[in-house]
Amino acid sequence: MFDVPSSVKGCQRPHLNLLKAAFERGETYPGYPSFDNRLFAALETLEQSADGRLVVPDGPWNLEDGSDTALPTPKEQEKFAAQGLDLDLRGRPLHPWLGSMVGDAALGSLFGKGAYWRWGASLTVDSIIELNDHVLLIERGDTGTTALPGGFIDKGETPLLAAIRETFEETDLVLTAIGKCIYRGPVADLRMTANAWPATTAYHFNLGHSDKLPKVRGKDDARRARWIPIEEALDAELFGSHHFLLSKALDKDA
Repeated sequence: MFDVPSSVKGCQRPHLNLLKAAFERGETYPGYPSFDNRLFAALETLEQSADGRLVVPDGPWNLEDGSDTALPTPKEQEKFAAQGLDLDLRGRPLHPWLGSMVGDAALGSLFGKGAYWRWGASLTVDSIIELNDHVLLIERGDTGTTALPGGFIDKGETPLLAAIRETFEETDLVLTAIGKCIYRGPVADLRMTANAWPATTAYHFNLGHSDKLPKVRGKDDARRARWIPIEEALDAELFGSHHFLLSKALDKDA
């Protein structure tokens, strides 16, 4: 058990390195336990049930209230298993990068839903919007961190339409160009747990050049929105995996 699915093998390290750097800067997500209260252990040393499910030990790394009513249903557990995800003893899906997180003394892991509404992967979008050698960034309302515009995909919505909608809701910028998908898969950020995490579709919108940068303003989940010179953005400390996504879109070394 705990094998990383082949679809995401080899891509976790740059994401987890960025998360590690955030922890080294002393960052934690609002309302979460301190870094010292995460679970650090080699997976093979943790107890397993007779059918091979992880038994999560009690400790401050557990974010749930213990109520079984919120746990995945048998049907949901079947869906997670069909996705190639392992389950813990309570039927919760386990992050495909869990072994790399919980066994690393600079990362560790939390358990439960945390800030997410659902178990497993929450589908999100991120927009890398390039114009006049600048990129559009926001200041997040929850952490105050500089980030790419983005958010959760609504039910029945395509990722591209979600990226366009979230960009407008957070920056007031109306995108008319078609974005190029540059990454689809799990990403790391301060909210993720062993049982709930983001999986993004990231789009690069290259708007070319214009006489001036359009006006933008922070709205909804964004305190602020502004155009940043690309080189300055690449040197900035960005939320979660956003430096990886920005570098990939601009064909720079992450």
